[in-house]
Amino acid sequence: MGRRGYPPEFRRKVLDLLEAGRTATELARDLEISTQTLYT
Repeated sequence: MGRRGYPPEFRRKVLDLLEAGRTATELARDLEISTQTLYT
């Protein structure tokens, strides 16, 4: 079974939010994904 992954647009938006000062913990909770997913 292959990995689904996230589209490049989603990844860019997450990086923009992190650069804007949001924490990984906040984003993980809001996006309903794990913090480890954000770091990966």
